Amino acid sequence: MKLNPGRQCVTVYVSLAAALIFGSYLRLRNITVDSLWLDEVFSLATSHPDNSLLEVCQRTLVDVHPPAYQIVLWVFYKLFGFSEWGGRYLSVVFGVFLIAAVFCLGKQLFNCRAGLISAWLAAINFYLITYSQETRSYELLALLTTVSFIAFVKAVRTRDRFHIAIYSLVATLLVNTHYFGFLVVAAQAFLVVCTLLERPLDRRLLYRFGLAGSFILLSVAPYVSYVYFNFHRQGFWLAPPNDRFFIELFNLYFGNFTLSVIYAVLVVVGATRLIKEERNREALRLFVFWIVACAIIPYVRSLYIQPVLTMRSSIVLLPALLVTIAYAISLIDDRWTQLGIAVIVLCFSMTPLFTDNKPIFTYANQLKPVSQMRDLVHEFIVRQIQEPLYARQAIEFNQYFKLLGSPKNVRNEDMLNKDLLSTHPPETFYFLASRIAPLDVKTFLSRYHIQLLSETEVGDSLALEFRSLPLEAEKK
Repeated sequence: MKLNPGRQCVTVYVSLAAALIFGSYLRLRNITVDSLWLDEVFSLATSHPDNSLLEVCQRTLVDVHPPAYQIVLWVFYKLFGFSEWGGRYLSVVFGVFLIAAVFCLGKQLFNCRAGLISAWLAAINFYLITYSQETRSYELLALLTTVSFIAFVKAVRTRDRFHIAIYSLVATLLVNTHYFGFLVVAAQAFLVVCTLLERPLDRRLLYRFGLAGSFILLSVAPYVSYVYFNFHRQGFWLAPPNDRFFIELFNLYFGNFTLSVIYAVLVVVGATRLIKEERNREALRLFVFWIVACAIIPYVRSLYIQPVLTMRSSIVLLPALLVTIAYAISLIDDRWTQLGIAVIVLCFSMTPLFTDNKPIFTYANQLKPVSQMRDLVHEFIVRQIQEPLYARQAIEFNQYFKLLGSPKNVRNEDMLNKDLLSTHPPETFYFLASRIAPLDVKTFLSRYHIQLLSETEVGDSLALEFRSLPLEAEKK
């Protein structure tokens, strides 16, 4: 028995609403359990509402990233108030919008069924949930990547000014959010070139997308020197990817090895069907260019020129994979088989969310670490430490003291060097650090006339207490 169109439409949007509600629950669950970590506190300090827009842009560009996300966060704080957890809630909003965006992309390329399955896969995805609970730009990057492809496909199909203008605006936001946004736009540019080459010259398409590309490039003109510097940056912490990079990344996307195997099979099934069917040529070409531009290009550059590829930046690939998997599942006509797959996927997707069997932070995967930075700062406030505090990440520690209502000032390493070399060095002092950016204690001790008195470790954060030695004691 077939549903009539009206009833079918209601069923579709009820199911989508359910995916949005369940996805919101998973993203809000335990969102304040873990302390902010260094990168998140940097985002707060950079986008503090007391900073000017120019300061927000300069601090972001000097760090490494384009400024769009930090500007959005700054506006959010201006409108809704500055708070410790506010930035994470903004990422939740991006994550919920991403569920709807993936639905639209699946529906646009295939059909409603594929769109709904895509939405549910996004709603329960470990990786997307993880970055929906972090005050960083990666969830916005995934959202803008997906929306840019939706706008791009619509613009290519219609070729009208309105949809090309919408695409231009979304793509502009994308390249100004993260440098991997340039790879996404490059994939779309290659697709336009292919469209132009396979048929008689379409002057309207060439002219309008040429203007769109010019607009996108002009948006980065004010800080093109920073872009050039970051593209040629040397001595950064990134290492070249190993030969298992994409295997480990695929497993990380889903947080569970068994689920990754199931999804890998479904990706093969979906890709095979896309290759065989002529009507899916548009979707096949889009996914191929998406993956080549956003995976192969940075991989080759990282191996032979300069490391730029990270697992968290590769979040731009995940929507393409989810839609491909959803398409493969939608090909199954038997309702009971679909239900069985849904139960299996749901069970294994919940494993990393509700148990301790989940990926943890490493320097390779760059997942959000379980941070106790807040606990360390709170302990110092409670103990009413009067000795001077120093830190390599002084901006971040200062911000956390302010968040918890303390006027305590944390000085940076340059000030520490100046104070220790002065005629009146601090008698005792503390150096605050994180395991993510540890202090080389042996080198530190050999450089100055100091002695390590104690070490307090709280999770991934630590405080080292030092005492300055008299010159006589050092000579002895």
